[in-house]
Amino acid sequence: MIEGADRALDRWNQNQTREVREASIASYIETGEIDHAAAGIDELEVSIVQAAAAVQIERQVLKPVGLSMDGTVGNSVREAMMMERRESSHGY
Repeated sequence: MIEGADRALDRWNQNQTREVREASIASYIETGEIDHAAAGIDELEVSIVQAAAAVQIERQVLKPVGLSMDGTVGNSVREAMMMERRESSHGY
């Protein structure tokens, strides 16, 4: 699923201007939804693009600082600490 979502997001990134993408993501962050017409995508693709955007936000922004999209900071911190331990035991 993640690969399919990443492909959908890549297509959207290629087909829309930077301004449209930034406005759509800002709206998504504020409202939790992407307006398909404003984003220039089909209604059916909205959920795929939203899921892909959420995955990228979680992987690239939240996870490095111990947070997750589900809002459970405590669990995220524990997960980050466990990951750090695993990485240090592997010499990363």
